[in-house]
Amino acid sequence: DEAPKSRFHDLIRSVEQVLFPYYTITDPVWEYDQRIFTTKNKRLILDGYWGMVGYFQENRTDLLKELQLKKNYSKKIEHLVAKLQQEESVGIHFRFGDYASVPSVAAFFGTLSPVYYNNALQYISQHVQKPVYYVFSNDIPRAIEVLHNVDHKFKFIIVNEHGYYDDVEELFIMASCKHNIIANSTFSWWASWLNQNPQKIIIHPRQWFKDKKAQWVAENIQPLYQRNSILL
Repeated sequence: DEAPKSRFHDLIRSVEQVLFPYYTITDPVWEYDQRIFTTKNKRLILDGYWGMVGYFQENRTDLLKELQLKKNYSKKIEHLVAKLQQEESVGIHFRFGDYASVPSVAAFFGTLSPVYYNNALQYISQHVQKPVYYVFSNDIPRAIEVLHNVDHKFKFIIVNEHGYYDDVEELFIMASCKHNIIANSTFSWWASWLNQNPQKIIIHPRQWFKDKKAQWVAENIQPLYQRNSILL
């Protein structure tokens, strides 16, 4: 029964696209594109990364209302989130995976050095009283290896070491920390953006891309950092 329904829905979508086609706007990368605010087309596809903060900064209040967890998600993480809100919690993110294992991706992004994390931890320790560090990563053993190369006076709590939380839950747990040390990854970038602590400290890597052209764009055309970010 499911197969005929699926084919019927596919047919409806195909006819709909012919009669009422989507309008696609592709991220120009090299400049700020006002078309996404001026177009009257309600059937719209935005193609690209759209990394410029200005695209959505004015809509932050509305987006924070929209980007919420469903109740079953919220209930699962509410105890941990409450704990994070009671402490001077600092979410620290390490991005590995394809950044380390896929040559083309590694050449474009690259992983951050222990020096970046050490400097970030030093900055937090000088500006936050009794910080508690929560570690997020798609490769926990490798993240621990990096942490072994930073100042050993810092203590860390590993989040999701046994895979209890899915990606969505992990994102919102990270966003619930009072402060964030992010990787060169939109995963922790969005966590820091969703963080609603008015006194939050965001540590942001100055070197986001290993690729020189992409890094130039990030520095001169599409800056990724929020206004209150600390670039290290």
